[in-house]
Order: sequence, then structure tokens, then C-alpha cells
Amino acid sequence: MGSYIICDDKKIKDIDFAITPKEQESGLMFEKDPKTLVFLYTQPKIRKFWMKNCNFPLDIVFIKSEKIIAIEKGECNTENLIGPDKESDFVIEFPSGYCKENELCIGKSIKLKLGKKLLRKLFQMTT
Repeated sequence: MGSYIICDDKKIKDIDFAITPKEQESGLMFEKDPKTLVFLYTQPKIRKFWMKNCNFPLDIVFIKSEKIIAIEKGECNTENLIGPDKESDFVIEFPSGYCKENELCIGKSIKLKLGKKLLRKLFQMTT
């Protein structure tokens, strides 16, 4: 099975990943349609995002120790920095309105399950 997110026993399977520094820097810039993008990091730290060259609004979810610590609204085409002054382990960008529609809120549990293909890519990056 591929990679997916689990939140409240619901599997979210249609996701992409930003793992390399280049992927993380560009995120969803220049994309035509919003999608779910997971930013994976090797260690927790304070993360800030911007929406430069992003043509649609997003819900940006910051996670630490498998708990949502912040949900920020990303507005189109701005260089304003978005994010809490708290460390996060990973960050997920959802299409705008996803969090409200699916009742995602601060404190909810959210987990990543990584498939073999993604684990292989991560392993290759570290060796």
C-alpha cells in the first residue's frame, strides 16, 4: 500500500510529498489545481510558509508529535510568512476549506503512514 494520512480513523490517500529542499521551496507554486501536499522534515523546528506564485488559497496544518498544533489560512500570491512560533515535525497543505469540512482542529491526532516507495526515496536521500 502507498503512503497516506490517518486522522480520526479516516485515511487520506490522495497526497503528494515535498521532501527535497527544492520540492519544499516550491511547494504548490505554479500548480493549476490545489492538492494535498505533505512537507516532511528530518527534525522539528519552527516553520514559516508563504504563498508566492500560488494561485489558490490553502489550509496549512502544522503537526508536532502527531497532534495538530496550528491551522493557518494561506492566501493567494502573498509573501507574508505564515506559521506558528512553535516547532513542528511536518506540515500539510490542504485545499482551502478542507479543515472545516473534515473537522480538523488544533489538538486532533494526525499520523503519516509511509509506503515502501516513499521510504525507499527517503533512505536514498540519507545515504
